[in-house]
Amino acid sequence: MLEQAAIEGITNTLLLRARRTVKGLTEAIVLREAEQAAPDLLAEAMEAMVAKVDQMPPHLRLGMAGLTLSFSAYARARTGRSLSALLPDRRLALLEEWRGAPLGPCRQFVQFYEKMTSFLYYSILEESIMPPAEVR
Repeated sequence: MLEQAAIEGITNTLLLRARRTVKGLTEAIVLREAEQAAPDLLAEAMEAMVAKVDQMPPHLRLGMAGLTLSFSAYARARTGRSLSALLPDRRLALLEEWRGAPLGPCRQFVQFYEKMTSFLYYSILEESIMPPAEVR
């Protein structure tokens, strides 16, 4: 059985490779949710999503990294291009394909990205409109 340190190293390597895909998915979902997303808020949401995946417990992080890279490979196989090179509408179409996949983890992957991305983006938007109250 692999040692915890080895699993952690594999997971971190996979996550480094998955960052562009995480950012590409986040961008597509935010642009669908808010057509006029401010570039700085979009960039912050993309970084926040990468951080959320990085902060998952090791057993979940490994699975999410594997699913994210699988989605990236699926996109390349279906389109001949990397996910980050596709237009946001095409990325969303690929997500829709996975939403209807017979495998539960594929459907749950889509749900996770859509819900977490929406939550993060609107939290960041709200914070930018209404800064936290000053502490007395």
